[in-house]
Amino acid sequence: MTEPDRSLQVGEIMRRILAEAARRRPLGHASMMEVFPAKRKYALEEFLQFENEAFVQAVHQGLLRREAEPDRCDAYVEALRSGRMSKIDLLIAVRWSKDGRRYAVKVTGLDRRRRLRWLEKVLLLGRRARWRRT
Repeated sequence: MTEPDRSLQVGEIMRRILAEAARRRPLGHASMMEVFPAKRKYALEEFLQFENEAFVQAVHQGLLRREAEPDRCDAYVEALRSGRMSKIDLLIAVRWSKDGRRYAVKVTGLDRRRRLRWLEKVLLLGRRARWRRT
C-alpha cells in the first residue's frame, strides 16, 4: 500500500474537489458561481454564513470575480483558524486590495467596520505613544 501524498495544501484539495464535482454534476445543477452569484452589492451576512475554505472562496468570487489561488486560500484559512485574522478583517483586506478596488463591489456595512477598525488602531497607537513619552 502506498502512502498518500501529504504535500497537497487545503486550497489545492478544494480546487480538485470543486473540479471533480463540476465534472460529475448532472446537467441542470448549479455551479459554484451560481451558488454565489456575482452582484454589484452584497450584505455582510451573505459572506459571513460560510466557514473556512468556503468563506475564502465566497469572498474571492464575490469581490474579485475569481477563485482564490490555492496558496492564498491556505494562508487565509490558516489565519482565520488561528485567530490572527477575523472574517471582517479578511473581507476588508480583499475588498480594499488593488483588485478589490478595481471591481468596487459594495458590501453593506463593511466600510463602516473598516473605518471603526482604522479608528481603533489610531487610538491604540496614540495611547502607546503617550505611554512611551511618560
